Amino acid sequence: MIKLSDDMRKMVDPAMAKDIQTALGKILSVLPPAARVSAESLALFAPAIALDDGTRLRLQTLREAVQSRNKLRMDYRDVSGAPSQRVVRPLGCFYWGRVWTFSAWCELRQDFRGFRIDRIDRIEVLPERFRDEPGKTLAEMLRRLQADPAELDGRPEAKNLVTIYSALADESVAEVLARFAGQGFGAFKPALAELAVETLQPIGARLAELQRDPAELDRLLAAGAEKARSVAAPTLKAAYAAMGL
Repeated sequence: MIKLSDDMRKMVDPAMAKDIQTALGKILSVLPPAARVSAESLALFAPAIALDDGTRLRLQTLREAVQSRNKLRMDYRDVSGAPSQRVVRPLGCFYWGRVWTFSAWCELRQDFRGFRIDRIDRIEVLPERFRDEPGKTLAEMLRRLQADPAELDGRPEAKNLVTIYSALADESVAEVLARFAGQGFGAFKPALAELAVETLQPIGARLAELQRDPAELDRLLAAGAEKARSVAAPTLKAAYAAMGL
């Protein structure tokens, strides 16, 4: 858990990193001694994909603007490098393992838009604050996605979560959207977390079992290698023949 916390702090902004450290300290302080030892030795690791300093500071600015409900003016570059200046209402930040994005109501496009934080060249917090208006809220954006699966193509932060649920539940995206229609992501995210734990728990248990039995692990690896060789042999033979070897 300590290692995971250290890695997570490299993926977020300075203020969030401080909150992670504080939360971890509070969690560990109330655990019984045995549970604390177990938590500190937990073999759970995440790749440390550190954000550059500029992205971390922009992320903090965006998160604080979401909370304070201040409009933002920003200079942005799209995937082709074309620049534009936008005034937006920030709605939420989303992490994708390698990049952060944020969703907003864009006053230039008069529609919801998603932006990669690492493509923001300049950001300015405006003194003007915004209130929820019909059709311009995060809840409305999520309702759109639930109403029409095609809307997911323009909303990567939602598409990713819905696709994960679809794969874990062995259901189509349309079936997942129908299941949670009208409930919002407040209901969807806990359900996704529960499904992920339920699905991955047996895998984790089996992994722990194999780690305790190196001989069985070696046997399985050898069997897998032999199976791979037998499957690949005809293709490899044909390739050798084609090259005159």
